[in-house]
Amino acid sequence: MINKKFSFILMHVGFIIYSFYSVAGKTASINNQSKSIIIFFYVLIFLILGLYAIIWQQILKVFTLSFAYTNKAVIIIWGMIWGKLFFNEQFTLRKFIAVLLIFSGILILNLSKSKEGANE
Repeated sequence: MINKKFSFILMHVGFIIYSFYSVAGKTASINNQSKSIIIFFYVLIFLILGLYAIIWQQILKVFTLSFAYTNKAVIIIWGMIWGKLFFNEQFTLRKFIAVLLIFSGILILNLSKSKEGANE
């Protein structure tokens, strides 16, 4: 069986990889003058999603679907980070509060799961 700590890290690396599909999609839509650039980014999206699908299947061998899917909400945070870094999108107070709520929910879930695992 795969180590749970390694699997948890792999799951979040997978989420980071998955979050790049939105960067590639937005870049393709911004650079819509060249069909070759659009095709490149759509192929990149396909590769990103393929790699993520492989990682996701490995994660589901270790964690329950409900646990893994709840952690997937971290993609929203990564999307906001990539939006700021690549597209100079603005952070607002509402977005910051939303990120705090998402992170709090993930943290609560992970802490409760770790306590359940300790009791087993």
